[in-house]
Amino acid sequence: MRTILSLLNCVGRHTISAAFGIIMFTFSVSGQSPSPDPGGKTFTIVIDAGHGGKDPGAVGKTSREKDIALSIAKKTGTYISSLMSDVNVIYTRTKDVFIPVHERATFANRNKADLFLSIHVNGNDRSSVSGAETYVMGPSKSEGNLELAKKENSVILLEDDNEANYEGFNPNDPASYIMFSVSQYAYLNQSLLMASEVQDQLRIRAKRKDGGVRQGPFLVLWKTTMPSVLIETGYISNAEEEKYLKTDYGQDVIASAIYRAFRNYKEDYEDKNAALASESKLTDNKENTDKQVSIAELAGNSGKNEAEAETNKEASNIQPPETEEVARTESSDGLVFRVQVMASQKRIPKGSKHFKGVSNLEELQMEGYYKYMTPPVETYPQSQKLKRELEDKFPGIFVVAFLNGKKIPLPEAIRLDKEK
Repeated sequence: MRTILSLLNCVGRHTISAAFGIIMFTFSVSGQSPSPDPGGKTFTIVIDAGHGGKDPGAVGKTSREKDIALSIAKKTGTYISSLMSDVNVIYTRTKDVFIPVHERATFANRNKADLFLSIHVNGNDRSSVSGAETYVMGPSKSEGNLELAKKENSVILLEDDNEANYEGFNPNDPASYIMFSVSQYAYLNQSLLMASEVQDQLRIRAKRKDGGVRQGPFLVLWKTTMPSVLIETGYISNAEEEKYLKTDYGQDVIASAIYRAFRNYKEDYEDKNAALASESKLTDNKENTDKQVSIAELAGNSGKNEAEAETNKEASNIQPPETEEVARTESSDGLVFRVQVMASQKRIPKGSKHFKGVSNLEELQMEGYYKYMTPPVETYPQSQKLKRELEDKFPGIFVVAFLNGKKIPLPEAIRLDKEK
């Protein structure tokens, strides 16, 4: 695989462009073709080229977002499908057509994608603004993020029946964005992981100015049921970046960077699944052992010698060491604050590289998830300090509050904290 990638990196840009033309796959929602058969492939990625057709997206002096996004999307898909034989690559569009935003998410969901990537090009009234940014679904944390989301979301006004398809959402009304603040982001941590990989590669390989990983209320990410990331590859409103983004060479380098980010993400995904499978096997063994012991006890087999009793005791203790700690921390009295670092539908083994060397995180089972949080602190300012200390390692983390072991809304907890 590395040899092929090296060849692609070394040959001239015209040769690369020709190669892309020869091996390009053309599965898309726009062509009305049936969903491709994965053929035993273990991972499906849907690559979405933003805008298209009657929606040009951001417009530069000599280029349009929809064209650049489509080219980068197809080049990215070609890198992945050529170099990763176990990945099923699907595109939402492979030509210049308009696709409603909600159909992009529906398409990814219908194809049971493991990852959704939406590729875009940014624009700004100030031509000096430059850099690549990567977004995951979430409430806007800055005015700039909200304005970008409003601009990207405004495409739904070109769609028929947009009020029905988007539950009355008005992309130009800030009040409409309240709906995003109560959404559940089950895949936030995986999305953040992919977004971080993308930003690293765009900075290191493509030499793009690093605009960081951000959260924003983007409709195209809202209803996807898998980790999802929106990539703003650069600013078409900046003369230098537009020049770079227009070229085959620039697009190839950006596509290569996104491919490398995906490769790293997938390796991490596989490592995590292997660790979880190992953890599950231990749990299954424990359950089987407990069942055997219970049957023996019900049969009146109370005559075990001390050695047998000790063996059974050891077998019944095959469980994560956090269990007792979780029970203790969940029953803490009074008002406490924690910083939630990540959540998962499956338990993450202690010492996993996902914890990035932070050893004091505690596991709580809540709302159907395993949630990993800092030990409790007594005041909101203390939790804010903890959050700042961890944000570099875990983008997108947030503070949660508990009263007598029960989770309560943060605004209420802050009010109670001030009244102490």
